[in-house]
Amino acid sequence: MDPLKKESPTTQFYDDIQFAFKHFNKILFDDSLPQVMLTLQRQKQVMGYFSPERWGSADGDKCHEIAINPSYIARSSVIEYMQTLVHEMTHLWQRCFGSPGRTCYHNKEWARKMISIGLMPTDTGKTGGKVTGDHMNDYPVKDGKFLKSCIRLIEDEKFALKWVDRFAKYSTYHVLSRDNYTAENFEWSELEIDYNTLDALTSPMSEILGEAEIVEPLPVQNNVKTKFVCNGCAANAWGKASLNLICGDCDLPMAGISPVNEFKTIIK
Repeated sequence: MDPLKKESPTTQFYDDIQFAFKHFNKILFDDSLPQVMLTLQRQKQVMGYFSPERWGSADGDKCHEIAINPSYIARSSVIEYMQTLVHEMTHLWQRCFGSPGRTCYHNKEWARKMISIGLMPTDTGKTGGKVTGDHMNDYPVKDGKFLKSCIRLIEDEKFALKWVDRFAKYSTYHVLSRDNYTAENFEWSELEIDYNTLDALTSPMSEILGEAEIVEPLPVQNNVKTKFVCNGCAANAWGKASLNLICGDCDLPMAGISPVNEFKTIIK
């Protein structure tokens, strides 16, 4: 193929994630979600986020943003990548058809929608965790719509994931594996899934390139401070990432993330 006619890396990457968005929109949300601006953002400590009406056009149109953090994708399994996308799509659904909670908060309406599409919210990343809160993980329900839709996506010959950030970081998610599915405590062998599909779902994204191509992250320096922001008044504080800070004025938790402003809703 003529190199000048080959699709750019940008086009290839965004075509892949747009394909997945369209797939899940159709199967899980009945094609009800509007198109969004899909972006890559290296927001620390989050796999992705949803930001309402972040973009505007010269024609006067507005659209929401769903951002994916490429830094964590390579160390995550394919199914976790798709979980992140659908997690944020559920926030998009709530923005369009429901009543979102305050900034960062995942409320009962959001949790019910997640469960209905086959993703169980949990603040611990495991069974038994709270289904609402500021910082939420989730896991696929064994026979839920999400898992089935992921299988269909992987088996679609038109879908492929071609690009991965080589400077990979470890996410807060527990990477799912064929041997240990901690969420529902069942073996993947119990599911009627073709082995190649199973391998594609549970293998880390780094295997697209080969582990030798992934650059190990530098050790975290203990003296690096994390910025904390109050979810209510946006007051700032700095300290160790492991701190659990509460704002004295608002009596609300302070999130160890970048500053939150009126245009941006940090989700994970």
